[in-house]
Amino acid sequence: MSETENIAAIGNIISDQIFDVFGWQSVGPRNLNWECVDQEAHQRKRVKTHPSDVVFTYSDPYGGFPLFLNTDLKSYARDSITAAAVQEALGALAYTVDCAAKAPRWADHYAAHKENWSVAGLLFIYNHDGGYHRDFDVLLDQVKPGQVRLPPGKRIFVMGPTRIEYLNTIAHDISAQRGREKLPAKEKCGFYTPDLIGAKVRTSKIGPATVEMLLGPWQVLHFDNTAAKGGRKGWWIYYIGEGSSVDEFNFLLDYIFTYQLLGDEDVIDIRMPFGVTEAPAVFDRAKRFYGEEFWPVGDTSPQDFESRLQRVTCSVVTGFSDRFSEIEIGMKRR
Repeated sequence: MSETENIAAIGNIISDQIFDVFGWQSVGPRNLNWECVDQEAHQRKRVKTHPSDVVFTYSDPYGGFPLFLNTDLKSYARDSITAAAVQEALGALAYTVDCAAKAPRWADHYAAHKENWSVAGLLFIYNHDGGYHRDFDVLLDQVKPGQVRLPPGKRIFVMGPTRIEYLNTIAHDISAQRGREKLPAKEKCGFYTPDLIGAKVRTSKIGPATVEMLLGPWQVLHFDNTAAKGGRKGWWIYYIGEGSSVDEFNFLLDYIFTYQLLGDEDVIDIRMPFGVTEAPAVFDRAKRFYGEEFWPVGDTSPQDFESRLQRVTCSVVTGFSDRFSEIEIGMKRR
């Protein structure tokens, strides 16, 4: 197996270990090229197929039907992550998503026996040499939307190197804490999806993480560990920010109380993969400020409100970054 193939395999490994923790499943064949059904519109006169590196799926809580994410896995060195490369990948993925929605062969492989389903694209850009430290959002802003011919109603989501590092750290943290029995088995955990204005959850509010959630500022994990000795139930809120200001935490506390996450026995820990060392101390100041500025809340007494705030804590999670040897991967795949 060539070095290029080994590097490409890294994307499969990383995406699997991340999305499994968030409740996604991979379906159908990997690395499949399937026939384009609109070759003229999709500029497929020379290459008459579209690729599916891997397709992930979960039940969309708002639509109530399966969402399939046709995923383009990119494993790039630092200097290969450019606006031009992202532009090209998005353009190709837009054609793929449009075609997947109407290609019988794609449906046969990935959405067989499903009456109602939708498909979107996911561009997954992993930095395999660990040298990319720029702001990927700035690079993404350089992409010209007019050159990405995505039909109305179709969607593409993009995960860049920093977001993938963040989600990978969460996945490793959840797995590690489950091994230490700080979290229960997967069946006793799930990610919280709230009702939105104009969009009610049609399924359970606790389930797989949505792709929109994974691209948001925080991800809310619910767990019930009461079956374990000394175990409790509650929430872990993973937050991508640094936690260097009181205002950051006020937004999080607003979210907690707006959606009434803090029940009589619940505990909440805000867990920060990119948090600064001072974040827990800043959070303590934020709690004092929040208690002074925003009480009363509903019918709660000052003592009850204070007690609830004390059950919200903050932790800085040790960052995790995978490093792979292309040679070792090639030997394992023989």
